[in-house]
Amino acid sequence: MNDEVIEELWRIRREYYQEVGGTLEGLFADLERREKTTTARLVDRSKMPIATVPAKPADKVAEPAATYPEK
Repeated sequence: MNDEVIEELWRIRREYYQEVGGTLEGLFADLERREKTTTARLVDRSKMPIATVPAKPADKVAEPAATYPEK
């Protein structure tokens, strides 16, 4: 990837961080404000079902290891 692109992304991130006060609290407060004022559809993960793990693992999880001829 082009270093100029990465540098531009880092510059934008630094500017945004300073705009919100240079703290994580400011960052989260801004994100919460944006979330409340957006018209975009957001995913509410609190209502998603929790994935369950099977009680008994599968009999076979992978193919047997390949054997290679010796050199």
